[in-house]
Amino acid sequence: MIEPTKEEIEVLEKLISVRKQFRKELIKLINKYSLENDTNTPDYIIADCMISSYLTMNEINFKRDEWYGVHLEPGNKYFKEK
Repeated sequence: MIEPTKEEIEVLEKLISVRKQFRKELIKLINKYSLENDTNTPDYIIADCMISSYLTMNEINFKRDEWYGVHLEPGNKYFKEK
């Protein structure tokens, strides 16, 4: 097994920290607007489902790009801004 470098570990730790902070802020936002009242579902469950949907969409996009053999990002010939 290949051990991650110190830099890779730092990047992953930062990503985890950002995601945890995002989740906290999303829970606060859902609660602020009482969105949990619509379904009688706790705000943290709604936040987790929203984050899960977002991550699934990222995976779908990655697999689509891989299937088409492209990498869509601003600046390359396959990316068109609206």
